[in-house]
Amino acid sequence: MSLIETSPLATKSATAAAILGLADAASQQVESSRSAKPKRFSLPRAGRFAVFGLVLQGPWNHFYFLLLDALLPPTANPLSATTFVKAGIDQLVQAPLFTVLIFLFLGALEGKPLPAIRAQLESSYWPTIKKNWLLWVPATVVNLGFVPPELRVLYINVVSFAW
Repeated sequence: MSLIETSPLATKSATAAAILGLADAASQQVESSRSAKPKRFSLPRAGRFAVFGLVLQGPWNHFYFLLLDALLPPTANPLSATTFVKAGIDQLVQAPLFTVLIFLFLGALEGKPLPAIRAQLESSYWPTIKKNWLLWVPATVVNLGFVPPELRVLYINVVSFAW
């Protein structure tokens, strides 16, 4: 038996932590290479993303996909109406809510006061959601239609690496 079968929540949370921490590390390297003045690598910043993956992204998506599949079980046809309804729920309900949680969680880990997090949400929320939909609408259809349920969180984490 694999860890995804014996310890699914812990496995999804640990892989989310590793992938998102590495994603931020890679992002910092890209940012530094594109900057006129190279920036120093911030281990605390990468650590915040790892903690985010461990504490929020991994568990949230584990339970979210269990609930979504309980409410609307997967179908044999990967491009069924059910898949598109689930993708709609994901992108019109879950994604907007989760985006707020991301801003709150990461802002709190950065030590930002609530008014500063609110200001960041007011200025960045809709641009973030619109960019989110460009990537995540098709990625979600693929995830819900073609990825085995036990690997959906891993798929999200891999796509998040690019995001």
